[in-house]
Amino acid sequence: MPFENDIFDIVLNVESSHRYLLFSKFLSEVHRTLKSGGYLLLTDFRHDHKMAEMKEDISNSEFDVVHYELINENIVNALKADDERSTLFMC
Repeated sequence: MPFENDIFDIVLNVESSHRYLLFSKFLSEVHRTLKSGGYLLLTDFRHDHKMAEMKEDISNSEFDVVHYELINENIVNALKADDERSTLFMC
């Protein structure tokens, strides 16, 4: 990433890291650009067979996991609610 070392307090990454060729390299670059005590906030999706690989990359990185939460049920419920709401606008 074209940023100086120790420049960010927080890096927010939403639903994109599944497309990175080298997730471990992404983690390394984020760590490099974060200030000491900074946070990476990451949310993304993976197929079941890729979750173990992602978790391994994270545990092999310089990050400490503060919180991990599987939110599949929340996403499904939100999609259902939005689907029901959107049908109200159909003629």
